[in-house]
Amino acid sequence: MAAAGGLVAVLETHRGRDRAVRTICYGCQLAGGSLVARRWPEESPLGRSLLAVSAQLSHCRTVLRLFDDLSMLAYSRQYGLGLKVSSSYPRGQDQNSKRPE
Repeated sequence: MAAAGGLVAVLETHRGRDRAVRTICYGCQLAGGSLVARRWPEESPLGRSLLAVSAQLSHCRTVLRLFDDLSMLAYSRQYGLGLKVSSSYPRGQDQNSKRPE
């Protein structure tokens, strides 16, 4: 039962979900590709199905990464442009100073 708790803990994070989906995706791609390579594609419906699952999981990962952009946008808006930082080094340059030409 401890293994199930560890799996739940991994799947609760974005990074953990991405790793799990990526592992399953590549596993399906490997198994499906090897089944299709051994036989003619028409004779291996399981291989074609595994490759289709792999493609869908790849699209799933893309969508998960797109939803991550919204949380990063919210974090960036909360952080601001660093105008409250006392030193100009973290900001890149001071707002009042001019660039050297």
